[in-house]
Amino acid sequence: MANEEKRYEVGYGRPPKQYQFKKGNPGRSRLMRRRHEAKTKKYLTSLDIFAKVLEEKIPVSVGGKRKQITKMEALVQSVVNGAIKGDRAALKLVLAVAPKLVEPPDVEYRITRSTAEDRAIVDQFLEEAKTWEVEQAAAQCPHEPGREPSSKNEAAALEEDDVQRDDEAPPTERRR
Repeated sequence: MANEEKRYEVGYGRPPKQYQFKKGNPGRSRLMRRRHEAKTKKYLTSLDIFAKVLEEKIPVSVGGKRKQITKMEALVQSVVNGAIKGDRAALKLVLAVAPKLVEPPDVEYRITRSTAEDRAIVDQFLEEAKTWEVEQAAAQCPHEPGREPSSKNEAAALEEDDVQRDDEAPPTERRR
């Protein structure tokens, strides 16, 4: 060992043994760490700064009691209170944001098979809808096929119209 100490040359990257880091001590001093942190410091974006400011707590008195709430909570409270007092801009903001924040109630939807009674109701509705459509069409068009003529002249006009339509229709769609 005595020979190794004599051979140890001091120079660039080889400090004297007495100034080398001791076992158990960190390799970098606080100063070195601070310099490194300063070089690699992440710059905050405006969004980060905005979020950081809104997370800060401020003292507020609520109902006579002092309370610590975040700036975001205070902002929301002031907007909602303004909307309640009649501030139109605050009301517009609350009405725009509130539906997005409220969760829908837990509603359980069940699909059931229709019964004969349900089918009868639907069939009755469809029949009424068809008759209503026919009545509406008849009221708008006096020469509609299937409509009973109100006079002999109208009957003759309807027959002529039917004959003309048969002649105009393609052979596959002729009336019988």
